[in-house]
Amino acid sequence: MGVGAHARLPRPLLLQVPPLLHHPRRPPPPSAPSATLGALRQTRADYRAAQEHAALGIEDREPDTVLVLADWQYAGHGHTPGESVLAATIARDLQLNRETAREALQDQREREEVTA
Repeated sequence: MGVGAHARLPRPLLLQVPPLLHHPRRPPPPSAPSATLGALRQTRADYRAAQEHAALGIEDREPDTVLVLADWQYAGHGHTPGESVLAATIARDLQLNRETAREALQDQREREEVTA
């Protein structure tokens, strides 16, 4: 056998692939029907509710009853006087920044017109 020559080998091992039982990118079909996502979520919600009931010591209740664990109280509306001053200052600064940017842009355009 000369340089670069090679003996005839049987088909390379890498190409001898066993037949696939299922598509390589799809999982095999399940043997039993799977649970739906809604059923899993409901089971988890029921479990968490049972945990909370046990932790809070709440006895069984009728399914149509509403259990209130906390309540809301009205705390007022609008800004405090300090927040109002801060909001007005921010609004004034924003307006001033816009006016300054407009004037700078107008000055730049006038200089470009003079040089052109």
